[in-house]
Amino acid sequence: MLADLTKDEDTVVATLALENPRCPRTARLLATHSTDLIVSNTALWLLTDPMAMSIQLEDGTEILTDHDYVVHPLCPQDRLDELSRSEEQLTRIKVARHPGCSPATISRLAADPDWEIRMFLARNHSCPLHTLDTLRKDRNRTVRYVARQVIKQKHDIITL
Repeated sequence: MLADLTKDEDTVVATLALENPRCPRTARLLATHSTDLIVSNTALWLLTDPMAMSIQLEDGTEILTDHDYVVHPLCPQDRLDELSRSEEQLTRIKVARHPGCSPATISRLAADPDWEIRMFLARNHSCPLHTLDTLRKDRNRTVRYVARQVIKQKHDIITL
């Protein structure tokens, strides 16, 4: 069932299925060939994420890293804000993707010098239209493309 959802024509459904921790690796591999740029990029990113596997000490204790903490849906806004200032790109990407970002965090990430941070922020379903409007004029072509696609999707949903 989850593998089938990764093939859904709705970008939001497909990406949420891909981001599910129980999504089969084969489904993610197939999704890299999707004609939907957002879906294929999400699958590729998930497959190459160095933090996708848990970190265990020799005694078997599992370590909860900042990367894991950011993914948690109940991560507090003040912690997200703090982590949005991280020097680690992966941490900032995960913050940019988190639906619980405060407006201040979203503004900070929209001005991040790393285009990949801005691209993942544009894909965040909680990103407000005024931020997407700014990102659709971004200096990076990929960020502009993603922001325009998300604006179009939001417009299509509103007009339903």
